Amino acid sequence: MQILSVNVGLPREVEHDGRTLSTAIFKEPVSGPVHVGEMQLEGDTQADSKSHGGVYQAVYAFGHENYATWQDEYELGELKPGSFGENLTTAGMSEDIVCIGDIYRIGECLLEVTQPRTPCFKLGLRLDRADLPRAFLRSEYTGFYLRVVEPGHVQSGDAVSVEQRDPAGVTVRQVLRLMHFDKTDHAGMRRAVAVPGLSPRWRDEFDERLGDSEEAQAEA
Repeated sequence: MQILSVNVGLPREVEHDGRTLSTAIFKEPVSGPVHVGEMQLEGDTQADSKSHGGVYQAVYAFGHENYATWQDEYELGELKPGSFGENLTTAGMSEDIVCIGDIYRIGECLLEVTQPRTPCFKLGLRLDRADLPRAFLRSEYTGFYLRVVEPGHVQSGDAVSVEQRDPAGVTVRQVLRLMHFDKTDHAGMRRAVAVPGLSPRWRDEFDERLGDSEEAQAEA
């Protein structure tokens, strides 16, 4: 496992549906060490703090292995790292392998996996394909967010090593499916909410569904 590129970006204004909005999805690769703080990478920020960023979405990682699919099937042409808005373009960190709560050593940092990414319309805006976010979600390979356990510097070429595996073994892809596709898999949701590293936002959503299910069963 390795970091192929570190990418950052500041908000910029773009036109969309006749209005001007601010987005920081336009990330650019940077060379040399980049400091990773509790909330974000140096030189990076979020335009919409309600939907993006914060402790549990401080760093976004996306696998370079997924690039070929979108370049070929959607005829997007050659895409450089950061094209999907990721901070870390990775190799060898598939959503089928990486689990919520796993902790990785990357450069000087310790980073904990907290949740999958749910794409919004800004991904389509970034790649000039309005239909892309829905297809991206359906692919189930959307990358994942990480919490900064220990700040430090990272840079392209850094090796990624496993510091700690979460014992529950609930993969990023499984949790994505629970949120968006397997919405009645209550056993799966119970496994997910039992993982301490799961982000509060996703935990609250699963807890609400489980509560609604128990209430419905009690009324039946």
